[in-house]
Amino acid sequence: RVSSTSRGLGDVYKRQGIGSVDAANWYTVGTDSNGITWSIDNDSVKKDDKKATLDIKAMDYEGYHYIVTEEFNHKKREVKDVKVTLYNPKGEVVKQEQPNKSTRKVEQGTPAYAVYTLIWGDK
Repeated sequence: RVSSTSRGLGDVYKRQGIGSVDAANWYTVGTDSNGITWSIDNDSVKKDDKKATLDIKAMDYEGYHYIVTEEFNHKKREVKDVKVTLYNPKGEVVKQEQPNKSTRKVEQGTPAYAVYTLIWGDK
């Protein structure tokens, strides 16, 4: 279940650096039904009224995690993966995966929906 947030992404999208596993500004969005904790790197967010690109971390209970750079389309309410990297609990790269670049709808109740609403609200 995704918890509501008391702070949005605001103006944190101006800093450049994408893909840092050591990012100090991870914000937990929630935990899904599979026990995966989803977080966003506030410092990676680049957005305008049409699209947003940001890093999302999905971590399991053992500490293995994916960092996925995702691109959200505001008007179409869609998201696609741009870059996918798997890390071990020590933060070392296990593998770089080929992202599935096909777009998917942002559906209510999903982690993608929680991120979408942090970026633009529920509109």
